[in-house]
Amino acid sequence: MNEEPQPPNPFASPEVAVATAIPDFDPDTEIREFHLGKSLVRWLVICIVSAAPSFFWGMALADDYAIQSVAMLLGILTFVALYVFIESREWTRRKLTNRSIRLAVNIGYISRIVISVIYPVAMILDMICGMFSVGLVSELFGYGFGLETRYEETEIVAWPYMLVWFYFTTLVQGVFLNIVLGGYTMLVYAFALLFHKRR
Repeated sequence: MNEEPQPPNPFASPEVAVATAIPDFDPDTEIREFHLGKSLVRWLVICIVSAAPSFFWGMALADDYAIQSVAMLLGILTFVALYVFIESREWTRRKLTNRSIRLAVNIGYISRIVISVIYPVAMILDMICGMFSVGLVSELFGYGFGLETRYEETEIVAWPYMLVWFYFTTLVQGVFLNIVLGGYTMLVYAFALLFHKRR
């Protein structure tokens, strides 16, 4: 025999009152178990596909394909490691039990993957963020840490500095792109909350 659902208790503690007052909060949802292998594969795919337009621009404008490609790959792997670490935190997985947050995050990253394969939208977005990142890193450190004037003559000595410079540029561009993605995800989250409130 099924029991009838009980109405909210007006004398309940604040924590219980919040759980019953917010329909988007599901207190019975278990925190998803973290699997390192699945997380690595997921973020590798997302980051590699998302970085494809930036990689295209980097190789198209490259002076040294080997140095720039290695630096960009290291930058991508850095973001993969960061995302995996964030996902492994219990706080993150607890937040993802919220349906609106989970929906916004999923839509945000799926949209980023779709945009990455749509020409020329991805090219324009990545080009703008790439220009800002190159300009910012050049302004702070100088191009190649000031070694561009003697790079040809001191290639053996200069290449580690150029590698670090391109690595920092890749990280800065990734931060810019994540800021754009974060703003878009927040808009999706706001619409998701509005939708749930109207239901």
